[in-house]
Amino acid sequence: MAEQLEEDVKNERFQRLVEVQNRLTRESNEKCLGQTLEVLVEGLSKKNKNRYTGRTESGKVVNFKAENLKAGDFVKVKITECFTWFLNGEMEA
Repeated sequence: MAEQLEEDVKNERFQRLVEVQNRLTRESNEKCLGQTLEVLVEGLSKKNKNRYTGRTESGKVVNFKAENLKAGDFVKVKITECFTWFLNGEMEA
């Protein structure tokens, strides 16, 4: 089709879109820093068996240290670090 964009134009636009989404997601996560959030435990982290992973009410992924939890538990986690696609925190007693 004559109206199709060139592949390099599509790629460049897609990269700009990804950069904007990454920035917006990171800014949203940074607002959580220092807050205590309720987290639904999903289980042990796939990348670090010494940590659990779960999700906030808004779906943000949170990794934290804890013991003797099971999937489905709700815990309070204070957010200590934020990254583009996940948060790290410490479980509160």
